[in-house]
Amino acid sequence: MEDQAFLQFYNTVFRKCLNLMELEELGRNFYNEKAKILVPGAFLELWPGYITAIRHHDSGLLLCAEVTHKVLRTTNVLDIIKNMLARNSDLRRGQEAIRNELLGQIVLTHYNRKTYRIDEIDFDSTPLATFSVKASDGTLKDVSYKEYYQNRYGIDIPDTEMQQPLLVSHPRKKDVNKGMKTNIYLIPSLSNLTGLSEDQRKDFRLMQQLAEHLHMDPKKRKQKLDEFMNVLKTNETVCKEFGNWDIEFNPEFLQATARILPQEEIQLAPKSGGVALFRPDHVADWTNVLKRNFMLTRVALTDWVMYIPTEQKAKSSRFLEGLREQAGLLGMQVVNPLKTFFYESRSRCNEQELIKPLRDFKNVKFVVFILPNNQLQRYCQVKKLFVLRYGIAIQCFVAKNLDSKNFNSIMSKVAIQVNAKLGGIPWSIKVPFNKSAMILGFDVYHCAERKLESVGALVATVTPNLGRYFSVVSFHKDKSELSRNMCNDTKKCLEAFREENGYYPDRILLFRDGVGEGQLKFVVEHEVKMMQAGINEVYAGETLPKLSFIVVTKKINSRYLAVKSGGICNPPPGTVLDEVITLPGRYDYFMVSQSVRQGTVSPTNYNVIFQNVPVNPDAMQQLTFKLCHLYFNWSGTVAVPAPCQFAHKLAYLTGVALSDNAPEPLNNVLWYL
Repeated sequence: MEDQAFLQFYNTVFRKCLNLMELEELGRNFYNEKAKILVPGAFLELWPGYITAIRHHDSGLLLCAEVTHKVLRTTNVLDIIKNMLARNSDLRRGQEAIRNELLGQIVLTHYNRKTYRIDEIDFDSTPLATFSVKASDGTLKDVSYKEYYQNRYGIDIPDTEMQQPLLVSHPRKKDVNKGMKTNIYLIPSLSNLTGLSEDQRKDFRLMQQLAEHLHMDPKKRKQKLDEFMNVLKTNETVCKEFGNWDIEFNPEFLQATARILPQEEIQLAPKSGGVALFRPDHVADWTNVLKRNFMLTRVALTDWVMYIPTEQKAKSSRFLEGLREQAGLLGMQVVNPLKTFFYESRSRCNEQELIKPLRDFKNVKFVVFILPNNQLQRYCQVKKLFVLRYGIAIQCFVAKNLDSKNFNSIMSKVAIQVNAKLGGIPWSIKVPFNKSAMILGFDVYHCAERKLESVGALVATVTPNLGRYFSVVSFHKDKSELSRNMCNDTKKCLEAFREENGYYPDRILLFRDGVGEGQLKFVVEHEVKMMQAGINEVYAGETLPKLSFIVVTKKINSRYLAVKSGGICNPPPGTVLDEVITLPGRYDYFMVSQSVRQGTVSPTNYNVIFQNVPVNPDAMQQLTFKLCHLYFNWSGTVAVPAPCQFAHKLAYLTGVALSDNAPEPLNNVLWYL
């Protein structure tokens, strides 16, 4: 407790000094408005800033500092509302479009430098609406929002803006703890959205322009942090404040010795037959190796139906020939579809029309659906239709890719995905333990349609080569329900493993994603225990398996940079740091398993919170790195173990598109890939 109080004190003093540096506090971080970067033509500005935290690590008291940017739109929310109403002649449709665009977005109000989440839009209220405030004599009086902003901030809302609706932000947990339980109403003309719109994210040129600032390479990142530390050491006001408390910082980066794990070899099927091991390139990518070989196991695409927009009718043969050619190069057979169905994409999807082929052919096992665009609503609709109602796995494809200069590469990836969804195994790695181990991944995602509920996805390996999976999802309203689901879903995974192999696993490892710092205690005391309870029920007096429970954290602010003769660069895949910046009393380690084409690579933190039989740290780290090679959406390493990434994909798709459990037969394939 004493240590925690000291840490809180140090961080409070440090944040005060950031204010003394004339940085603006927005949310939890500090930004330099004076150094803002204007993005011409995009109505955007970037405020450079810093994320900081002082904390005890294994090497002592350390300052973690990271460069960040706040992306602000220079147009206000009222401009966006007017624009959307102008594009929709029907008022109700216009309001619905506004809700779809704005709900969940974060806005900044410049008059008080605070950020808020838009939870509702009150179209029945305007700035002339009134609310109660406490007067100087202690009595309550009603004032309009127009009057309030004039009196409190000296802001005059013009009469031409009196018909705008109000934005509603629900009080956050920390607000409720302070006694604030009422909604906060905001004026759109005084609110600016933060972050990028979907259209902006699709603008390749704009993203290239922003990448220079948002995705700094290691050399530039170090330069910016060196400049930050130099100000801390030379600003007289800041130095005086630190001196008052006898606080001093070492301006140099912390030095540590990392280890680089041996490069993994990928199991593929040579075209001459059999199985062989192949070494990826120096950035752990085996795309080119895969092109010269077959996938490890292949399942033929038969009994399938293809849907394509009417305006793309002439290109249906291009898709089919491209898929057949690229799948053939990977050893996979693609037969002609049972039917190619052309649908009108300019109108709303007519489900009765779409299911005609399913009525004509009772044995449809797979669907390929070519979408006219990236619109999420249509994507969700077709996923829900074929997966939930008919239990058929579906592969979506965006029509613009038919004209892509990378068409062959795209079709190769489609073939790999389809093979995995049918139960094939694109590739594997050498497994470091016996054949009786089960690896699980777990993640949580908020459900869009089922209000106040979240979906938890549990994905488990069921074969010795870690190539086939069993997946299950459950919905929960609170942590206790999540824990109960963990018990039941663990039992389902164990039974699926036994059904596949004829025996239960003797070793279980769970990689748990989506855990915040404040949730660790609950996970240890409840989720681990409920998982053990499920295992105990299944094994019923038999020898219990070895169990390891590892919390995976991707969103961290720590970075480590490699120092080589040529200067500063990103560490290579397989770089592990398990000392110096790790935390006291924990069995944790940091790992960079992936490579990035631009910017600075972000390590992933692994915290082993439970083991009933200790696993050698070297073996645990090696296994973690191996599992990062098995995500079939990418022929290279990813940031987290594949079961974890599959669980994230399943939770996201269920929460966004399905809002329900997929039919049980699909649990045995990666239909959500």
